[in-house]
Amino acid sequence: NATDVKPSRIVRAKQKIEDILSSAKGVKIGLVAFAADAHMITPITDDIETIRYLLPSVGTDLVHIQGSRLTGALEMAGAMLDSEPGSNKAILVIGDGGFED
Repeated sequence: NATDVKPSRIVRAKQKIEDILSSAKGVKIGLVAFAADAHMITPITDDIETIRYLLPSVGTDLVHIQGSRLTGALEMAGAMLDSEPGSNKAILVIGDGGFED
């Protein structure tokens, strides 16, 4: 919720994700949020509207333990990608860079 970036870091991250969703024609996307622990918001899907619907609910109030542990989020995203066919896959990390691991 830091406001060093206006209006706040979380709002700007959501705006960037919305930009990606708007340009993701024919692409499957999954969404993982993380702090001390990783949380799957949506599995990999081509249903962009579901992600768009759930995006406003992503916030710092979802986590009980603060932190920036990236490893769990990458492992979860990797497992999600492993279950998808093909080899053209990517993980995009949006964070503040203060990762603990």
